[in-house]
Amino acid sequence: MRSEPLAVDAAGAGVRAFPERIESPPSRARIVLVNEDKSKVVEDLVPKVLPLAVVHTIPQNLLRERVSISDAVSILEALGEAAAITKNTALLSESVRQAIRRQVVKRSLEPSGDLSAYDLEQASSDLLLDLMVAA
Repeated sequence: MRSEPLAVDAAGAGVRAFPERIESPPSRARIVLVNEDKSKVVEDLVPKVLPLAVVHTIPQNLLRERVSISDAVSILEALGEAAAITKNTALLSESVRQAIRRQVVKRSLEPSGDLSAYDLEQASSDLLLDLMVAA
């Protein structure tokens, strides 16, 4: 069984071995996704459900937010489920965040396992929500 990462190539939408970094030149968009034993998830998603460009954008969004993309299978499964509802990359990213929420929250936990939370006044909450919707 191979353990090196696989990638989807935009030119052929095939799955093949690829180095451990994400590259995205427009003519040769590639993304590191999953190990070979999980490649069926990729085949079911690209390009049948979502184009590679959209699938490539989601991990970029998550990495920009410092969210780990190590659970590629969960990310791809969440994309497959959410793609039935929307093709909007912001909404797809949010669906993935919801699917990997435990992993996202884990880095914010105190050593005791507690999670700090903040309560906003209604006006501040409404303003923040409006800004998020506008983005």
